[in-house]
Amino acid sequence: MTSVSRLFGEAAFALMVSEPANLGLLIDTFTQNDEQLVLRLVRGKRMHHESGVLDEFAAAWQFPWYYGRNCNAFSECMRDLSWIAGSRLLCVVLDSDELLMEAERDTLAVFMRIMSRVKRELANPMPPPELPPVRWYGTLLHCSPQNSARFEARFAPFRQNIV
Repeated sequence: MTSVSRLFGEAAFALMVSEPANLGLLIDTFTQNDEQLVLRLVRGKRMHHESGVLDEFAAAWQFPWYYGRNCNAFSECMRDLSWIAGSRLLCVVLDSDELLMEAERDTLAVFMRIMSRVKRELANPMPPPELPPVRWYGTLLHCSPQNSARFEARFAPFRQNIV
């Protein structure tokens, strides 16, 4: 088990409260000794609305040309990621306290459900033949210390799923 997967255990999400400069040290630690780890950064500041999530994730994970830029297409592409080579995939959401902060109330819940499903389905021991047999996926939610109260208030309904 790698250091990144130990951090998460079975959870789909982990929270890292730190200054952005310190997050770089953690990322270096994860990637330094794990050649199979593919890490992508997405920015909460760019994802205040659903359209920002769709665009930011599509760019970070290099979704295929046929990506439909809607919630269903987002879910489908994230649950596939067959074009990504590594066996361990980590998405770091910088400033996650700002994620979907101007979107409709239930949009954050939909996002959390999709990302939990991504974790489950990519780790499926019996995937379709075109996918590797076992993949690990995690979403690291980053938050600066000065914004941790906002994070806790917005993510309170999902705290049982975040380590």
